[in-house]
Order: sequence, then structure tokens, then C-alpha cells
Amino acid sequence: MHHVVMQKELREPQTWVDIAAYLNNVPITRQAQTGDGAHVGLGRGIFHEQCATCHRANAHGDSDGFVPSLRNQHYDYLVDQLHKLAEGSRHNVDEDLIRFWRSLEDQDVRATADYLSRLRGPGNVHKTMRHDGNVVD
Repeated sequence: MHHVVMQKELREPQTWVDIAAYLNNVPITRQAQTGDGAHVGLGRGIFHEQCATCHRANAHGDSDGFVPSLRNQHYDYLVDQLHKLAEGSRHNVDEDLIRFWRSLEDQDVRATADYLSRLRGPGNVHKTMRHDGNVVD
């Protein structure tokens, strides 16, 4: 998101007013989009075997802000972010995690995203990690 909001077109205050007005009129999505459900069991297994140690068994993330909650996310967004993680495009990601996601087939990524997209409820309330790695309130 940082790359998007740093574009020169967004530097004018009126642009931010216009964006805020638009977003205030967008209908709220009540439920995250999910995948087709065909391989949810596979995704659950991958998550609990490889991801739950850091993201917690309930995918709430940690309370310090270093590990994000993966709950309440849209399927397409999760697929995209998992692919970006494998490409090394996400910041502050362990090299072993990148290697792991690179080793998976697309079906495995989609299965994991589908499983995660079905998890509801609040994540941990935590501090925010900035792009430079510093955690702030």
C-alpha cells in the first residue's frame, strides 16, 4: 500500500478529501470472499503444519505486531499476497519462509488461501510495524 499512497498524484490535500468521500460511500463487505472449497483440508494442513507456529493456531497473529493476523481476508487478496511472499516482494520476511512458499504448487497456495479466507473473527489488537521494521503504537 505504501507504494500506492506515495504516488505524486496523491500529494494534494483535495485528493485525500475526494478519496475519503468515495470510501465513505462504498458499501461495507460483510463477509470475505472465499475460494471454491475443493481443497480446504489441504490448506488447513499446510497452515497448521507450516504457519501456525508464528501466526498461532487460530491465525490471530502475535500481540507484538511482528506476525499479522490472517483472519477476515479475501481469498484473491491472500492468493496474491502469498505469491508476492514467494517472489520476495513482502518486507521483513524470513528467507526460509520465502523458500517454503516457492516450493509449493499453485494449488497448495490456493488451498491455503481458501482455508484462511474462511477464518472469521477479530485478530489480535497489536502495534503496527512500519516498512522500516519499527513497531509503533
